Amino acid sequence: ASGKAANGTIINENLIIGNDSPAVLDFNQKFKEKYSSEPSQFSVWAYDALNVLVQAAKYGGATREGIFEGLNSGKEFDSIQFGKFTFGKDRRPEAVDTVPLIVENNTYKKLAEQ
Repeated sequence: ASGKAANGTIINENLIIGNDSPAVLDFNQKFKEKYSSEPSQFSVWAYDALNVLVQAAKYGGATREGIFEGLNSGKEFDSIQFGKFTFGKDRRPEAVDTVPLIVENNTYKKLAEQ
């Protein structure tokens, strides 16, 4: 725990903290109902990773080669953290929105709230 040393740290987040999109709010609510705790970024990463692989298998086939082909198809994927996105040539999600956050007293707040 960084305590007060982290105060003022600014990050760009495209995951769950501070994101008030309907998909994120729905994910948060369902997660809390099922597990009686707040989801972390790792919760949504794991959820989205599995769902993106399922979508890739639908695009290219349910084999190792098919999933690779599906991921590289240039087709659109749907996720909680990014919404709809495509993978770029660098294999990263392209043109995804981020939420600027600042650390204050061990919590994240949207930078615009300052």
